[in-house]
Amino acid sequence: MNENEKHWLAGYLEGEGSFLPGPPSSPNLPIISVCSTDEDVIARVAAIFGVTYHRERRRNKKHKPVWRVKKTGYVAVQMMRQIEAMMSERRKKQIEKAIVSYAAKSHRLSWDEVLLIKKFADEKILTQSQIADKFGVRREWVNKIKNGKYHIVRTETCRSV
Repeated sequence: MNENEKHWLAGYLEGEGSFLPGPPSSPNLPIISVCSTDEDVIARVAAIFGVTYHRERRRNKKHKPVWRVKKTGYVAVQMMRQIEAMMSERRKKQIEKAIVSYAAKSHRLSWDEVLLIKKFADEKILTQSQIADKFGVRREWVNKIKNGKYHIVRTETCRSV
C-alpha cells in the first residue's frame, strides 16, 4: 500500500470502517470491515486490501444494495498498525482492542507442537476444534497439519503451505 492509498484508506475507515477483535470461535482473527452503498468505493478498498468484495443480501427491496469488504488476521493487524497514528482516539481504542485479541502464536508453531497436534489428530485423542483451542490456532491449521500440508521453514518453526 503506497502513501496515498494509506492516507485515503485511513480517512475512509475513520468514517465508515470497523476494527473488531476476532470472534470467540477464532480469536486470532481480528477484522477490518467496511460496507457502503457505493460499489466503486468498496472496490477501491478491496483493491487496497487485496481481496474481493461482495454484495449483501437485501432485507428490503426498497433499500439500495450494500457492498462489504473485510480483511482478517495477520494482514489486518499490519494494516491497523500502519494507519493507527492517523486515527481518532475512539478508533485507536478499537484498533488496540482488535490487536490485543490477536495472538501471533497462530502463525508460528514449534516443531514439537506440530508433532503433538498431528498425534492428537491422527489418534483422535481430541477433536480438531479441541486441539485448535488447546494450541491457540485455527481448526483449519490442525487439519493442514493432520494432512501433511505443513513444512519446515527453519529447524525450530513451521508454517502452512
